Amino acid sequence: MYCVIAGKNGDVIVYGLAYGGKRIEDITTNRQGMELLAAECRRENLALCHFGDVIEDWVQKEAMI
Repeated sequence: MYCVIAGKNGDVIVYGLAYGGKRIEDITTNRQGMELLAAECRRENLALCHFGDVIEDWVQKEAMI
């Protein structure tokens, strides 16, 4: 199951996603955004092979906002 993970980058709390043994850390400081992305990945039963692409697309979308 996709879940949000948290860590620190200096004094800033950063969030990423984990699924199975794969983790992509330090994606954003936007916890709510990560929670929504994790929920969408679970709802769509996202295959692990697409995990990195979905993160990359989400980051690009967030940069445009």
